[in-house]
Amino acid sequence: MKNVTCGDGRKERFSRRKIVVSLETLGLDRRSALRISRSIVYHKDITTEEIKFKIGYLLKRIDKKLAKRFLSSRDLSPRESESGIWGKCLLTEKDMKRIDVKAGQEIEATDGKKNVTLRAYAINDPYYKFGSVYISEHDLGLLDIGFGSRILLRKRIAAT
Repeated sequence: MKNVTCGDGRKERFSRRKIVVSLETLGLDRRSALRISRSIVYHKDITTEEIKFKIGYLLKRIDKKLAKRFLSSRDLSPRESESGIWGKCLLTEKDMKRIDVKAGQEIEATDGKKNVTLRAYAINDPYYKFGSVYISEHDLGLLDIGFGSRILLRKRIAAT
């Protein structure tokens, strides 16, 4: 079985289909997404960061804006927001910088199949953990996943 080492040390199966779905969700056409996924050469010590870097490099040749958006995407753990306000999520300032958003800007949360648009707000409290997104149970339900799963967050680019 071909495995990839994730940033947190866990292993997951290498999947070209996952690359294609991720790129299509980002807004890339299927043909280009398939071409990029085929360009990723698997080796036994490959990491998700290495794959992400290679995809970003190849994507820059096609669309620089999509490449920047892809490279600033972050995989985070959803946690229940105490406010319970729909359409809003809370992130640490460090996560806000990694995603390249400012308070009040729209972000896209996705499970790879469905997308939800949220407004991002920074929190500066040691109770809140880096690498987590605080989101209402309602908004998480729109993605059909529960707390303890992983979701991808990225800066939302308005449709042109």
